[in-house]
Amino acid sequence: MKYTILARRLFLAALLILFAVPASSPAQTRGKSIDLTRMERDLDIMEGILDKLLEATGEADFQRIQTRGSYLPGLGAVFQVSVQNLPPIVAIEVEKKSGKIILQTSPERPTGKPEKSRPQLNAILDPVMEFLGLYADALRELPAEEHVVVIISPRIYGTVESMFFSMRKTKSGRGIALLVRRKDISLYRSGKLSERKFRNRVRIVDLAPDIQNHPELRIFANVLETALGGYEDQTFRIYGRVNYFYLPEFGALYLFDAMFTGNRQYDVLVNQQKYQQSLQEYTKHLEQYRKQIELYRLWLKKWQEARARGEQVKLEEKPQVPSPIPPKDIWVYSSVSDSALQADRVKAFQNFEDRLRQYVLDYGRTLRILKKNQWLMVSVKMRKHYEGIPKRMVMQIKKSDLELYDQRRLDRESALKRIRTMYYER
Repeated sequence: MKYTILARRLFLAALLILFAVPASSPAQTRGKSIDLTRMERDLDIMEGILDKLLEATGEADFQRIQTRGSYLPGLGAVFQVSVQNLPPIVAIEVEKKSGKIILQTSPERPTGKPEKSRPQLNAILDPVMEFLGLYADALRELPAEEHVVVIISPRIYGTVESMFFSMRKTKSGRGIALLVRRKDISLYRSGKLSERKFRNRVRIVDLAPDIQNHPELRIFANVLETALGGYEDQTFRIYGRVNYFYLPEFGALYLFDAMFTGNRQYDVLVNQQKYQQSLQEYTKHLEQYRKQIELYRLWLKKWQEARARGEQVKLEEKPQVPSPIPPKDIWVYSSVSDSALQADRVKAFQNFEDRLRQYVLDYGRTLRILKKNQWLMVSVKMRKHYEGIPKRMVMQIKKSDLELYDQRRLDRESALKRIRTMYYER
């Protein structure tokens, strides 16, 4: 009897190890120093590869926003793929023998049996599996126990958030997340795992709308959009919408783009060296322009008269009218103010970062859907490259730390320090 109880406990422990994403992973990854510059470069490369693989499906219905990738410490490399003009997923099935994933997209028949799913939606899974098995191994900076995650969500309603909100009543729209450990990818690439076993190790997480549409998740996204989405000059702001996902094993992930709203200032000067020559050339250019306009006016009159007689005029005889725009070398655009603008931009980013950290602390504690060992993570990607500004920024804090602050057991300054921030290509 004792051996039976012990065996059951060992079996349950094995299941927990197999199916759980360790919430303490960020601490465990400290032993390996991650080159964030290389990680950023690898993420950019992987985004392009995944885009090309999806384009190669040959399905004309695939209309996607650009694939976005982020590194989230403790979880891994997360790639978001939103597909438009495809019906919502209503059921997810995995064949036990082959490990093949089948997405059901049609409503049930009157008999209660689901109709066959559309092949083009299932076709998107083949390039994703190819990406996970053949290309994701190139993420060399990714720790062995962390994951490569591909999140697929129908974009039929325009944005991820509006999709889940619109499907609140029907509860039929859902996305899926495919997760596989970096370690399993390496085993497969080295031939130590068969394709069937590798497919079986790719975990499927159902992003059902009844969870993704949780009011607390939507409210926090709305807080970020409202607080950081203004159009004040010389500031960083959120560009577009805030996408979010809740992964039961890990926590809440918020992803959005940001951009600088300041206008580039130029000093317009006259190029004294080329002014005289350019002005003479421009005068000749205007004279030619007047002549061509006159020729065009005569051709148009001839064409109207011929049309009235029922005749045709050859289009190749139509005169070409040059543009009256003056030569560019007359003007010089001075960049004297660039250095001052760069300093203002760095200061604006620091302000944006501080404000985001404040909102994560003040409103992150309202996410009661999160458990103590789960994470709140916010990933920001810059729409453009700005000198002195990181290309990506990731903030993360555990729900247990937010609860300590909410219970007044952690002062504000200490709580803000618990928010870990990572910068890429600063």
